[in-house]
Amino acid sequence: MKLTIKTVSGNARLGVISGMGRHSSQILNTPMCLLYTPGGCAPYLSKDMLQKVLNLPQISHIPVNAIVEHQTSLEKFGKGMATFSSMEEFILYSSVQDPSQAVQSGYNEKMGVAVWTKGGKVKLRPEDYMQLQAAIQPDIFQALCDSDTDGLSKRKRVRKSVSRTLEYLDKCVELRDNLKSLEDSCMFGVCVGGYEEDQRVTSAKETSLRPVSGFILEGFHQMGPEMAEFPFTKISHLVTATLKNVPEDKPRMLPGPWDPLSIIQAVKAGIDMFDSTYPYVMAEKGQAITYVYKQEPKELRNNKPEDALQEQETHATNIMDLNEPRYHDDFKPILESCQCYSCLNFTRAYINHLLNTKELLGQTLLMMHNFQSYFDFFETIRESVAKNNLQSLEQLLMQHHQDNTHFAQDHRKS
Repeated sequence: MKLTIKTVSGNARLGVISGMGRHSSQILNTPMCLLYTPGGCAPYLSKDMLQKVLNLPQISHIPVNAIVEHQTSLEKFGKGMATFSSMEEFILYSSVQDPSQAVQSGYNEKMGVAVWTKGGKVKLRPEDYMQLQAAIQPDIFQALCDSDTDGLSKRKRVRKSVSRTLEYLDKCVELRDNLKSLEDSCMFGVCVGGYEEDQRVTSAKETSLRPVSGFILEGFHQMGPEMAEFPFTKISHLVTATLKNVPEDKPRMLPGPWDPLSIIQAVKAGIDMFDSTYPYVMAEKGQAITYVYKQEPKELRNNKPEDALQEQETHATNIMDLNEPRYHDDFKPILESCQCYSCLNFTRAYINHLLNTKELLGQTLLMMHNFQSYFDFFETIRESVAKNNLQSLEQLLMQHHQDNTHFAQDHRKS
């Protein structure tokens, strides 16, 4: 795998990744996100419906917890998960945990890591994990790691996390040399260390000495839906300290359902890759992503008609909760400016109806909209880095809530 940096704006990097597994001729433009496909398909979407989403990432993301119970079948199939799930056109990335699900704490041991399936806990030793990856046959995969730490973890637990993760990595490197189906796969090492900066630095330096193709930063949070409200600023100094101690010519990934503002701040810190669990977490709640990342002309904002007030207020939080009763007779699309399949064909009222009658089509339409919004957002991030105006994009998102709130207050007074 090779990362070519084309433009640097502060610490933000615009680059191209090439030379990945069976897709060695394909390239990935960074900063980028992966297509979240637990079990080998996008949540709530058939392959035909997925193709209606524009700007699809070229790389899919499969956590092993959805695959481990079916390892025997996959081994008998023998052609890997991409072919098994009819997603051969996508580069395949495989991770240890599913960032959309909260990881139960306290179950990792010296011998292995716990992952949680629909059938319960499964303990994966490095030997088990690498055999599973051999069955999956990913283009890129995460090395086994102990990232079960957060802001409350004691220093002793953090140090154990660092030492275990390095031990797992060394074992994964050793085992990969004897697995033919992984000989072209790229392995990313994991930098951990909780909230102890010196342990973060140690983990980064030691991981950099191993033959890894990229770096994943974990151990800040237990993942899951709550992380969608976790502020990146809480860990920005730790990310910065970590990235100072890894090579600049290899990609860096930050997993988790990060909101748009946190994504921008992480890109500014030097992160290249993210997953797309955030759109899924929001859709699961019945919520649509409505954040604005295009600057609206001032004269247009000042001449909003009366019926635009609700739209302004709705956008103030960058999320629209379509479970709310106020949308039952709202016949506008989720976003007037959005060109996704859901916004072009359906109304807020209909999606509100689907959610309240527990119809799966509600989540389907929200997934299509949320995916489209998120993938378009990464296009905007790359454009902003190229034009050296990422700071403006960050300020737009930070000020959006304040601006819309002031607009609504002024409009009422008038």
